[in-house]
Amino acid sequence: MISFLAILVASFTLGSASPVESKVALDKRDPGTATPYNVGLGACGDYNVDTDPVVAISTTFFGSGSTSSLCNQGITITNTENGVTVHGVESDHCYLCGAWDLELSQSLFLQLAPSSDAGEVPVTWSFDA
Repeated sequence: MISFLAILVASFTLGSASPVESKVALDKRDPGTATPYNVGLGACGDYNVDTDPVVAISTTFFGSGSTSSLCNQGITITNTENGVTVHGVESDHCYLCGAWDLELSQSLFLQLAPSSDAGEVPVTWSFDA
């Protein structure tokens, strides 16, 4: 027989539970690092130049194939140190990146970085809707 105390504890636990945010909302807060890279023929099949706002994402999101459903998806990136926000386009993958790390074309990185001497910047990012 279930005791009154067990029912009371279960009721309190269920009653005080709050909904969990969606994965998309949580993803937007995960920090990563952005670094510049030399673009060229990207994994999405386009030849890019340094003036293109190109982003390479980790294989955690891109996958291990030669193309991804995320190709040409817009990405909003914010430098968490200075608050600068830029918009790029997913065009490549980065095998050596951590899950939330990004590689950016030279021009996109220079818009985000505090100076051309910065080798990396802390960022948060999300895919555009």
